[in-house]
Order: sequence, then C-alpha cells, then structure tokens
Amino acid sequence: MNDTVRVEPDGIDALMALIPGPDYPGGGQIISSVADIRLAYASGRGSLKVRACWKIEELARGQWQLIVTHLPPGTSTQKVLEEIEDLTNPKVKLGKKALSVEQVQLKTTVLGVLDAVRKRADQGMGSDPHDETRRRIRGEVDPPTRSVIG
Repeated sequence: MNDTVRVEPDGIDALMALIPGPDYPGGGQIISSVADIRLAYASGRGSLKVRACWKIEELARGQWQLIVTHLPPGTSTQKVLEEIEDLTNPKVKLGKKALSVEQVQLKTTVLGVLDAVRKRADQGMGSDPHDETRRRIRGEVDPPTRSVIG
C-alpha cells in the first residue's frame, strides 16, 4: 500500500488550507516561508527551517529564566544544555587565572541576547510561540531574513 498522496498543482491551496505546515512530534516553530512549505508540498521533497519554542518565567526579586518548551526534530536536549552551560559559564583555561578576552566577549554577547529575549517577551512577543508561525502561514508577516538558534 502506498501512503503517498498525489495532489494536483491547483490543489496545493486546498491542501495548505487544511494543513498549513507539518506537525513535528517534538514541537518546534517553523520559520521557513510559506513559499518553501508550498514547494515542499508540491514536490513531495524539501526541507524546512525549525527553531525552538520558548517562554520567559519570572522569578522572585526580579530574576527570570528562559524556558525552552519545544526543540526542533533531531536536536539533542543534552547537547543544547551543554552548549548553554559553556556559553553562560565559560571555564578558565588550564594554566590561566582569568577568562580570556574572547571568553569575556562571548559571555557578554550571550547575556545580551538573553536580555533581548526577555525584553521581547516582556513586550508580549514571546507569549505564544506559535502565533508568529500562524500569522506567517496566513501571509500576514514576512518571513525572517535571518534567525539565531541556540
């Protein structure tokens, strides 16, 4: 039995109205353009860009934490945690007494990005990670030209 469904070119609109994008089991937010999704549906082949979904959780005394709720398919949770640990808490190199200039710059950059994420969430842009994807699929938002996944 063949599980492939053939759709005529004029039926792509009907298909996209029913299924605006793939549903990954581990979640993730599709950041590919509607045109990319349409091309993948039409040809039956292709790849889509997916990023993690997140939210900001307020803690006591003005502190906060970033909660990652969904990871893209094929992304290892352990690897992501290790990378975050390495970026936010750089280790002093063997034989050194302080962080190198590069390590200090990287830590400053990462903390700046996290502050920007928090500011964006405070403005209400990060409360529903799927809202932007839904608006993009409906054509209300232009696709991003660049994204940072980390």
